Amino acid sequence: MKKALLSMFLVVVCCLGAVGCGSSDEEGTDTAGLDTTPAEDAAPAPAPNPMIGLEPEAVVATVNGTEYTKADVEKKITEMTRQFGGQIPAGMEAEVARQALQNMVDQQLLLAAASSEGMSASEAEIQQQYDAFAAQAPTPDQFQSALTSMGFTDETFRAEIGKNLTIEKLLNEKMASAKTVNPEDVEAYYRDNPDQFMVPEQVQASHILIKVEGTDTPEIKEEKRQRLVALKGEIDGGADFAELAGVNSECPSKARGGDLGLFTRDRMVKPFADAAFAMEVGQVSDVVETQFGYHLIKLTDRKAAGSRPLDEVRQQVEGQLDRQYKETAFNTYMETLRGAAEMDYSEGFAPAPISS
Repeated sequence: MKKALLSMFLVVVCCLGAVGCGSSDEEGTDTAGLDTTPAEDAAPAPAPNPMIGLEPEAVVATVNGTEYTKADVEKKITEMTRQFGGQIPAGMEAEVARQALQNMVDQQLLLAAASSEGMSASEAEIQQQYDAFAAQAPTPDQFQSALTSMGFTDETFRAEIGKNLTIEKLLNEKMASAKTVNPEDVEAYYRDNPDQFMVPEQVQASHILIKVEGTDTPEIKEEKRQRLVALKGEIDGGADFAELAGVNSECPSKARGGDLGLFTRDRMVKPFADAAFAMEVGQVSDVVETQFGYHLIKLTDRKAAGSRPLDEVRQQVEGQLDRQYKETAFNTYMETLRGAAEMDYSEGFAPAPISS
């Protein structure tokens, strides 16, 4: 419940609920027991943390006469990091500090803009939202305990709800002017970005896995390998691969007769992928050894590399363009608000330019 409550307070990070925080609905192939983690690119050196050496009362920014101190930023960081297990990823301290400050500044600018246009949340709207959050707690006492643990009183929590609802009203109005996605846009994006819709060669395979533990002696490992050699003999003699997988495999895929579904070469560890992609459909491999143990692999399908058809990705492209258009409208609006404001930032705290 705390996570649900806290999500409301990252106003500009995701009050862009009006703008749309994108997420993928695509599910990965079930490759339980196989290492499919891609290698990470080398990260640039982290920026120096501008918070180091400052006293709590040090002013780090002044916006339209309102001063923000190091203590204000630290309080905001605490709110933000609670959503991520209370920790800031290594090397991200400077970026988190700048983002925390900018969240507060942007909230101030948005609330001032809403006020100038006569917008505000009504008491009834605040109560409705308050009740919705409270309903997520098993008991009223637990709800109040959650508020206290996050540093809120009932009054300050209601005030925060009011701010967020007010900003939501403002953004809903401003985002209404965002460009509308039309079929021509979708077709043009699909035509101009062919690489995004290419699907590499895929195969579908089933396997029987006998795990090898780090403590296994050479004799135990050989005994396990021979179990698969014997199973291969049964399969060559006409036994059903799926039935044998269901009884003998030590991978969760045994519930599906060992079926791993379609996968690309990079989704599997190299020895497994090399074997699977070298096989013919219907073929069963000899014993293949990987870091997870011994496998028998049966290739059940192969799909050549190609481009996903437009009809298959149309909704995906529409959603992507809709988020892009709304983000552009939001960024343009924020540039206007920031450009009209009197801002003074201490070294290291100035926000990065808004990308269009």
